[in-house]
Amino acid sequence: MKIVGLLPYWINMAEGGAVHNTIDMQSLFLLTGANGGGKSSLLRSICAAALLGICGLTVRAESALIPYFDSIMLHTKSYDSPADHKSSFQVEMSELRSIITRTTQRSLVLVDEICRGTEAAKGTCIAGSIIETLDSIGCLASIWSLDSAQNNLVNNYELLQK
Repeated sequence: MKIVGLLPYWINMAEGGAVHNTIDMQSLFLLTGANGGGKSSLLRSICAAALLGICGLTVRAESALIPYFDSIMLHTKSYDSPADHKSSFQVEMSELRSIITRTTQRSLVLVDEICRGTEAAKGTCIAGSIIETLDSIGCLASIWSLDSAQNNLVNNYELLQK
């Protein structure tokens, strides 16, 4: 999937500018950065562009090459579910299990901040296993992170792949 000059779909350009982003997703990629750096906004823009594109609708970009996806899966923040007696961690693990079991090579998977609020070492182990699983499936995926321990995981994973 390649999108040039992608704009957030919710920005009214008459009211002010926005950053034009270029995305060239060829496989799984990992994005890290500071809090408030626009990672989540970019993730939502990619998701919206993919959905609009496969429906044959206009994508807010200069150009877009969007393949057909059999599914688009987005995981953002998890919250407690007191009615179900589940913590945010349980909800997140349930959502991620559902994503992983349904993912195919023709899927687009977008995950924002895996294991947010979980103890660093455990969260990094879980994030690592999710990254390896999605990579082995061969789907088009993007994982966002701001946790420093997960950033180290990203660097180590990239070195292992070379």
